[in-house]
Amino acid sequence: MCLYNPSKNLMIKNYKNVHNYDVNTLDISKDNTKFITGGGDKNIVLTDVVTAKYIRKYTGHTARVNSVCFNP
Repeated sequence: MCLYNPSKNLMIKNYKNVHNYDVNTLDISKDNTKFITGGGDKNIVLTDVVTAKYIRKYTGHTARVNSVCFNP
């Protein structure tokens, strides 16, 4: 998964190993410091945008995760 600036045609950061399967959904926090993803590996992952480190991984879903959203 990559953070990309399309107006400059520039990849800013590559986020490796966020999920072990397809990423199905993504939402970015209001302050742009975190993003949350849901994947085909049945996990939800909260990641720091700048450091690309996991903040928390939510496991235990019985099927792929198709939608995530930060609570405003």
